[in-house]
Amino acid sequence: MQKRSRKRTRLVIAYIGLFILFGGSFFLFFKSPPTCNDNRRNQGEIDVDCGGPCKPCTEKVVLKSIEIGNYEWVYSFAGKYDFVGVMKNPNHKYGVSEFKYRVKVETQDKKQYIQPDWVNSFALPGEEKTLLLQGVELDSPPLNIIFEFDMNEIKWEKYTNFESPDFIVNDKQYGELGGGSANFSKVWGVAINRGSVDFEEANVKAFLRSADGRLLATNSDLLGGFRAGDRRDFNMFFPNRFEGLVDTTNITIEIETNPFDKENITKTYGKEDEWDLVR
Repeated sequence: MQKRSRKRTRLVIAYIGLFILFGGSFFLFFKSPPTCNDNRRNQGEIDVDCGGPCKPCTEKVVLKSIEIGNYEWVYSFAGKYDFVGVMKNPNHKYGVSEFKYRVKVETQDKKQYIQPDWVNSFALPGEEKTLLLQGVELDSPPLNIIFEFDMNEIKWEKYTNFESPDFIVNDKQYGELGGGSANFSKVWGVAINRGSVDFEEANVKAFLRSADGRLLATNSDLLGGFRAGDRRDFNMFFPNRFEGLVDTTNITIEIETNPFDKENITKTYGKEDEWDLVR
C-alpha cells in the first residue's frame, strides 16, 4: 500500500514538472519582447521606458525659491526713499529670465504702503545681487519693509554652455563737488567687460556707506553698447546733500546685464549659446 502511494506521489510531481516546463516554454514563446512603451523598467532602461535603448529620461528638476533679505532704506529727497534688498538664487544650473517684485512698507505712523507697479528683473544661476528701488514717495518714514515676488510670473531657464557676464570695476572714487556745481557729489570709476559678449546695455548701481556700514545714498546709470573688452568711464551724480560721511573704502558698485534677453546680446565671440526653457 505504501509503495503504491509513493508511486502515485512521484507521478503527480512528474506531471506538475511537465506542466511547468511546457507552460513556461509556451509563455516565453508567445511573450511580447520588451519595448520602450510597455510601462516596465527593463532592457537596461534607467527609468520606466526611458534611458538605455529608449529615449533619454526627462530631467527631474527641483528648484529652490529665490531668497531675499538684508533690507535697507535711505531718505532721498522730497519725501522719497530708496530701498535695497539682497537677492540670492540658490540654484546653480537654473536662472530666472524674468521675475517681478515690489516693496511693501510699514511706515512709522503705522500705515501700510504697497508699491502699485511691479518691477522686472532677472537672476543668473547662483547669483547674489542687490535689488534697488529708487524714489518711492511716502507720507511717513519707513519702519519695516519687505520685497515681495509675483510668484505667477517667475520664469526659470536652464542655460546650457552658460557664460556669466564678466564685469569688473576699477578706480572707483567718490568726491564732493565745489561751489557753483549743480550737484552735491559724484561717484566715478571704470567699468570693464572682460567677457566674450557684446551687450546692448548694462546697469551700474552705486551704494555709498558710512564707516559703520550705514547706507547713505544710492544711484544708478545705464551703459549703452557695452562691448566685449570695453573699458568705460562712468559718472553718477548726487544732486542733494545727504547726512553722514562717506567711507571711500566702502563704496559698492554693481554692474548687471540681462543675458536672457536675446535683444540685449548684439554679438557673441565663440560658440553660440544654447537655451532650454523650463515651464
